[in-house]
Amino acid sequence: MTFNVEQMKSTITRKGGLAYANQWRVILPTITTSAMTATDLDVTCRSVSLPGRQILTQERIIGMKPKKNAYAYGAEDVSMTFIVMADQGIKRYFDDWMASIINFGTQGLTYKDFYVSDITINQLKKPQVEKVDYSPNDVAYSCRLIRAFPTTVNALELNNEQGNLLELNVQFSYDDWQPLV
Repeated sequence: MTFNVEQMKSTITRKGGLAYANQWRVILPTITTSAMTATDLDVTCRSVSLPGRQILTQERIIGMKPKKNAYAYGAEDVSMTFIVMADQGIKRYFDDWMASIINFGTQGLTYKDFYVSDITINQLKKPQVEKVDYSPNDVAYSCRLIRAFPTTVNALELNNEQGNLLELNVQFSYDDWQPLV
């Protein structure tokens, strides 16, 4: 098949344009001990990865030829990077969430039902005009991380370089994920 520019342009137009990596939002839970709001969390999130799945296989020899058979599926943790504000609110938010999982003073562990929450990641269509609020019609793809919680809150690296923003990387584990749109 030969490459046809007009056919490519037609496909892009018919499919609503191209998807842009910088058009997204995350909806994280409210932590009662934190002053961070859902909007604060969304606008300070610098990057996020959409989850994927892997079909796990096991080889089985039938006759003389090995064949792969599916036996389960797996999913990697989701990573988010946040820009840290001067009040360290985002750091405190995740410190509070982690403290709701494990009491680091007494080494006590909380039941999972009490610290998990769903997280929604929306990949947005490119708006025709700049918008502040997004409606469900603006969402091109959405997925929900089911019963998610932070498993790794990376260290904040401080240094003597001028003008560098402080960023916090957080890894989330979850029971499963499902597409919503």
